[in-house]
Amino acid sequence: VNVEFITDKLLDFLRGTTDLFLKQQLTTRVCSVAERYAPSNAWYIKTITQLFEVSGDMVDPQVAQNLMSLIAEGTGESDEADMLLRQTAIELYVQLLQDKPPAKLPKILLETMAWCLGEYAYLSAALSLEEILTKLCKWNKAILQPSTRKFLTSAIFKLVAQAGTCPPPAAAVVDEYTRSKDVDLQQRCLEFQALLTTAPQYLGEILPVDASAEDVEVDINLSFLDGFCQQALANGARAYEKPEDDDDDDEDYSSGAGASASAFKMTPYAKPETNINRSTMLTRGMGTGGQPSGVALPPGSNAGTQAVLSTTVDVVGDGLSLNTRGVANVWGKKPAAPPAPPPAAPAPP
Repeated sequence: VNVEFITDKLLDFLRGTTDLFLKQQLTTRVCSVAERYAPSNAWYIKTITQLFEVSGDMVDPQVAQNLMSLIAEGTGESDEADMLLRQTAIELYVQLLQDKPPAKLPKILLETMAWCLGEYAYLSAALSLEEILTKLCKWNKAILQPSTRKFLTSAIFKLVAQAGTCPPPAAAVVDEYTRSKDVDLQQRCLEFQALLTTAPQYLGEILPVDASAEDVEVDINLSFLDGFCQQALANGARAYEKPEDDDDDDEDYSSGAGASASAFKMTPYAKPETNINRSTMLTRGMGTGGQPSGVALPPGSNAGTQAVLSTTVDVVGDGLSLNTRGVANVWGKKPAAPPAPPPAAPAPP
C-alpha cells in the first residue's frame, strides 16, 4: 500500500534529520496521513508508536489520547477483533519494556505504555503479570518526571488488583511514595496503602479490569447510604436538619411564599425638595471680614501684612474657585536667604 511505503520513508527520514522545524512539520504530516489512510488498526498502533519513539514530545498529546481510546473501545466489529487488537498493542509495548531503558523513551510513549500495560498486561504471552509488575516498579524508580511517575504508579495499582497480591517491589514503591513531596502522588499511595491493609477484598471493584471505557453511574441522592442512616437513627443519632441560612434556599425562593415580594427595593431615592446654591452654602460658613469662622491664621500673620488669608470666592458657572491673588505662600518652601555682604576693608593707618 502506498501509505505504508510513504510513512516508512518519512519515519526513516525523521530518525536522521536534525532540523527541528522540518521534524515538527513531518511529524504532523505523518499523524494526519496515518489517521486518514491507515490500512488497519494494528498498523496504525505500530506506526504511531514508532512516531512516539522518534519524535517524542513533538507529537500532539491528543494523538496519544486517541490511540488509548482506540485500544480501549476497539472498532466495534466484534469482541474477538477488539481483544486481538489490544493483544497486538500489549505485545508491542512488552517488547519495548524488555529492550529499551526508560531513559531512552520519550515521555509521551512512556505514559501510553504505562496506561496500556496497567489495563491489559494480562493479555501478554511473553511475560507474566508478576514479571511486568516487577519491571514497572524498576522503571518507576528510574523516572524523574512527576506526571510519568504517576502513570506508572497507577499502572502498578491496577496490576496489584489484577494479581490479587502485592509483591515486595510494589509494596516498596507504594511505601516510598507515601512520603513523596508530590502531594497528589502521596495521596494516591496513602489511599492505596490503606485499601490494601483494611479492605483488600474491594480492590477488584475499585480497580476493575478493562473498565476504562465504561460509563460511571452517579447516584446523586446517595441512596446507598440509606441503610447506614437508618441504623444511626435507631442508635439514637439526631436526624439531619437543613440550616435556615443555607444558600440553597435561594434556589427555591421563586417557588415559595416570598416569590411575589422582591428581595431588593428597586425604587430610586426621592430628589431633594430645595436646590441650594453652593456659593450660598459656602458664605453661610464664613464669618465677617471674609475669614471662615473657627479658623485661626498661621502664627506671625496679621490683618495688616501681606500674609492675610484671603477667602474671596469666585463663582464660575456652576462651580466654585478660590481666589488666592496677593496671598503669601505661608505653608510653602521658604525662599533662599540673600548672600551675606562681604566684610569691609580695614582703614589704612
